[in-house]
Parts: sequence; C-alpha cells; structure tokens
Amino acid sequence: MTPHPMADTRGGAVTRWPCVALALALALALPGCPGPTPDPDPEPPSPTFRLELGQGASFTPITEGAPLFVQQGYQGGQMTLVSLRAWELSPLSTTVELALTNVDTGKKVSQDYRVRLSFSPGGDPEAPAELTGLQLVLSGTPPVGQTVRLTATVQSASGEKVTDSRTGPLQWQPSP
Repeated sequence: MTPHPMADTRGGAVTRWPCVALALALALALPGCPGPTPDPDPEPPSPTFRLELGQGASFTPITEGAPLFVQQGYQGGQMTLVSLRAWELSPLSTTVELALTNVDTGKKVSQDYRVRLSFSPGGDPEAPAELTGLQLVLSGTPPVGQTVRLTATVQSASGEKVTDSRTGPLQWQPSP
C-alpha cells in the first residue's frame, strides 16, 4: 500500500496528521457556538395568594386616602393596630413586615416590625385567612395630621412575597 502523499511516514508508521488536525479543530470550535441566551430580566412568578391591608383590633378595610389611626399604647407609647386578610394562602405560616412612613419626609415613623406569624384560617374555603390587632409601635412623636403610608409585606413559607399599602392622614383614634 502506498502512503498518502500528505501522510507522515517517519518511523515506519503512517499517521494521518491532516485528519487528526481537522478533527481537533472541529472539536475545539463546536463548544464555542453560542447556545440560547437567557432572558436578562425574567418576570417573577405571579403570587398565588392575595393580601388586603386593614386596621383595628378586628379587620376594618382601609380605602386609599382614608385616615390611618394612632392610639395610646398600654405602656405610654403610641401605636397603630394593623389587620391583614389573605386569600389562597397555604400554608398559613408567614413572615410579616409592617412599616409606617411619613410621605412628605420619606422617613419611617414606626419601629421595625418583622415577625413570623400564622394567619387564622377563614370559616369556609372562600373566606380569607386573617391576622388582626398587630401592634405597630411608632417612634417618637407621631406625625398626626400629616400624610403617612402604611405598608405590609407578607412572605409565605414557599418564599412568595405580596405587598399592600395605603396612604392617608394620620389621626388620633376616636373614642368609642
């Protein structure tokens, strides 16, 4: 058999350098081909539960622009009572964050509130689960008469986060 004119015959063995070189070049070039590019800003999944912000020892809905009430606390401080409703929340254990912010100054006027709590189940499958009478303590002198934003963020045990907020004037709780 006559060796190929491009074959190396040194040492008595026929090697096919051109074939090996071509195979090596292809093997190195293929991994460099770009694959599909990931979406740079993927949409976060839609939460599977809904949240409604209220106030009071029992749930009272708050409409946007309605007064948010502050009252004297049991030990001399001031607080606002926050209530929450959630639909399609399962399991009922959550992490709840609350904040009251002065809209004009942007300063937080409440103390930090981040607590692990479990909602109470509703009476039937269509009824919301509730957390009522959460005491959000204010820092310093409450900005009564000024516009504030009450914000609640609930994180479910599966990691989903839902936020609801209402803005309105801060007023002293009327006497019963």
